[in-house]
Amino acid sequence: MSNHPICSRIDLERMRSYSVSQSGTQEKDEFGDTKPFAVGVRTYREIRLYSLSGGRTRPQHWYFAAQAMNEPNINGSRRPLSRGYLLNGYRIERTLGGGGFSLVYLAYHVATRIKVVIKEYFPEALVARLPGGRLDPTTEGDMGTYHLGIKRFFSEASALAKLKHPNIVNVSNIFRTNNTVYMVMDYAQGQDLRWYIKHPKSRIGEQFMLIVFSQTALGLRELHDNSFLHLDIKPANILLRPRGRPLLIDFGAVQRVAPGTNFGGVQTLTHGFAAPEQYQQGPMGPWADLYALGATMYSCIARRPPPAAMDRQKNDILKPVSKTHARKYPKSLLSSIEWAIQLDHRERPQSVNAFLERALADFPKDLAADALKGTLTVEQVRGRQPG
Repeated sequence: MSNHPICSRIDLERMRSYSVSQSGTQEKDEFGDTKPFAVGVRTYREIRLYSLSGGRTRPQHWYFAAQAMNEPNINGSRRPLSRGYLLNGYRIERTLGGGGFSLVYLAYHVATRIKVVIKEYFPEALVARLPGGRLDPTTEGDMGTYHLGIKRFFSEASALAKLKHPNIVNVSNIFRTNNTVYMVMDYAQGQDLRWYIKHPKSRIGEQFMLIVFSQTALGLRELHDNSFLHLDIKPANILLRPRGRPLLIDFGAVQRVAPGTNFGGVQTLTHGFAAPEQYQQGPMGPWADLYALGATMYSCIARRPPPAAMDRQKNDILKPVSKTHARKYPKSLLSSIEWAIQLDHRERPQSVNAFLERALADFPKDLAADALKGTLTVEQVRGRQPG
């Protein structure tokens, strides 16, 4: 698959943080989590989309590519499907969020009453919602780009649906209607890692780190073994289920990768977690996801994310966790974090197996084995569970 799912490149010079005051937008918080947005407003991430034909830009092609996990403030043609809308046997309950390319809904299957999460392919720069729910390209020139995006979204969703792993959210259905594509995923209850990081009384000890990140890494390995990169690993995208395993969620940025492929085109980037090569059209590989995994682990320990990779390249002030937290966590765990967040991808672990081998080296073998098998859960460690 091409490494530019919708457009040919990013105007990287325009990608920078903004403090936003316009109506309908809010600032990101320190974990890069986005807030409700409004179409046509330049928010904290400006990315100029270039059309596949000729690289020409148009003013309506400004958007921000991060996902908004709060109820979105969507205006005009960027309307979500309404509450109660019947969608191919599913009833929409509410909108969960959205990003530059999709809207996400909580729904239930009418026949079984089972709750699900549905992702709708909706590239906001290219299409508008018509009465009745159909999406149509805003201009004739956008039609080819939009239908190419539909084809690729459907192809990647179909491939993801074949993955069955206890640490990856299950894709149960894919269908086309309303001139777009929908991906149906299992609905899972729990708290994402942001709750644990931000909650003042939560304790993120060494066993918590062992269980959460060994199992998250196994889910990541399953993706990599099937030639996928997640490309948006961060605390918001790791869900901890009650009495269960951590779950990798939100595959809005996932890409299939061929050997020798470089980053390019439109990316979903979260400052602090995106690897340097994602900004610089560098080589794609497991090392990019491992950078984000290491940054997420750092966030759990330090209770704040590391600086953005671009900032670190200019002036790396990040202090080694092996010095700042030496007495609180095993040396091998801290060493693996520092290894994963090296700025040069060649100096990072090149595979999940290599990362796990170092990270688990100082844990008792029986404890590490139980964590990897999933026989230990978050509820069995000292990290406080949400009520």
